[in-house]
Amino acid sequence: LVIYYKVVQYKIEFSGCTSFVAITRLLDVLFAVSALVSILAIWQYLLGGPPAPVRFLFDPEYVFYGRATSVFSNPNGLGAFTAQMLVLACVSFLWSEMTRWKRLLFVLPVVLVTGSALILSFSRGAILQLLFGLGVAGIVYYVKICNRKLNWKIVSLAIIGLTIMASIVLLYDVFLRARLKAYTYNEYQAAVNWLESTSDFRRKHAAVSALQTFLQHPLLGIGYNLFTVKGAISLEHFGLPVHNQYLKILAEMGIFGFLSFLAALGMVYK
Repeated sequence: LVIYYKVVQYKIEFSGCTSFVAITRLLDVLFAVSALVSILAIWQYLLGGPPAPVRFLFDPEYVFYGRATSVFSNPNGLGAFTAQMLVLACVSFLWSEMTRWKRLLFVLPVVLVTGSALILSFSRGAILQLLFGLGVAGIVYYVKICNRKLNWKIVSLAIIGLTIMASIVLLYDVFLRARLKAYTYNEYQAAVNWLESTSDFRRKHAAVSALQTFLQHPLLGIGYNLFTVKGAISLEHFGLPVHNQYLKILAEMGIFGFLSFLAALGMVYK
């Protein structure tokens, strides 16, 4: 399943997708794969570890501590996958032309199980990725398809996005408690303090360091994958995961690589 997803993700075999029917069938396969991966994640979470009948699909080195991984090696991998699939599924459910039965009996269950798997990955980055994806989809639909006219589909997507944003603010403590449910009370407090004072601080520090690196090497950067590779060089900013693709490209490939990246995104967006 992961291999098939990677093939599709990197567009190795996209030459045959030249018609709307072919793309629709490809999306159906992706949704089915997403549902299977998500079901494995939910199953893993409910059992507190890999299910015995399909244990070979899970990373044998991963020690379950309350965050589902499914077929991926870490929870953030599952979160990144389900965030992308959930955006596609939401867009298809709201906007694609299909029969009512397919919408209710196929796409809606995919939305529900994929959304559940995303939540059980407890990946904060995946939630932000979901919001960003829905935002881009909404802008494209509003500008290019609706000709800047409001309709119930745009309003529905806006409500979904606002609900997610409100939930992030109002239910963040509940989210952390569920993410750290395997810990005792004292361990939970220590873990929350670590997230707030160490993990989040390091991410902010890495972002600032990436900007400083870009300012020192603005044209060509410091070289591909050198900013985030661990232990490659003893300098402080090397080995820090910046958790931001744009800052990473600025630091590693400079303004020329960054503009090329934006041009590629622009082609996809267009």
